[in-house]
Amino acid sequence: MHTDTDNLHVHVAVNRVHPETGYLNRLSWSQEKLSRACRELELKHGFAPDNGCWVHAPGNRIVRKTAVERDRQNAWTRGKKKKLFASMSRRQRSLVYAVNL
Repeated sequence: MHTDTDNLHVHVAVNRVHPETGYLNRLSWSQEKLSRACRELELKHGFAPDNGCWVHAPGNRIVRKTAVERDRQNAWTRGKKKKLFASMSRRQRSLVYAVNL
């Protein structure tokens, strides 16, 4: 658990290799599953909700975001990334590009 930011948070690591059989687990829909699991933990422990594919609904229910909500969030994130990238120096942009290859 981290306290070095404005909000308390944790990082989750997932092992894709089964410890006994050595088989590789496919991560199909993993972001969806992790998002839902996060909403369940938030409700259970009284944490503030974070962004994700699933959201809290009245009656302690967890529902998937609508396509409109997802598109709105994706557009906002893309705009935020563009502003950040535009504010970087040429050297910083080249490093980001190299890391994402």
